[in-house]
Amino acid sequence: MEIRAQTLLLSLALALAPGGVLSAQQGPPAPSCGEPGHEPFNACGTIVEGVTCPVLFETDGGEKYLVSLVGWSLGDRVEVTACRPPVCLDTCHEIDGCLTDAVVTACAEPEPCPEPGHEPIRACGTVIPGVECPFFQADSGEIYFVGFPAAQIGDRIEVSGC
Repeated sequence: MEIRAQTLLLSLALALAPGGVLSAQQGPPAPSCGEPGHEPFNACGTIVEGVTCPVLFETDGGEKYLVSLVGWSLGDRVEVTACRPPVCLDTCHEIDGCLTDAVVTACAEPEPCPEPGHEPIRACGTVIPGVECPFFQADSGEIYFVGFPAAQIGDRIEVSGC
């Protein structure tokens, strides 16, 4: 896993100076996945063409899922909040799973950073433990050093900023 050199100083719903907004907030509410073994799922990604299945959702981390994408087109950037069952009974051999009870919305992209050399970030992920302070692990797998006292290890948050 890659640890970004950039430090993200965050606090819940914190907004910094104009032109450089940096915030962290609780991610979308997890669906109530009432069936045993079904896990809440939330990720941004792109609608891609499959080989054995015509249309798939590919997360920013490269995982592919079968999900109902009615009203969306190939290439659209979307955020999917859904339930992931433990077993997917389908003939698509190229997928990492199926998603049920999905809510699909446009995945907003971050604004460009005003300072040269700074990269924008907008990601959902989880606060994970570090040696002396917490880290933010994006759903894509990238890990960022963070400092935000209001979030707890295991919290799902959305991070955006420069």
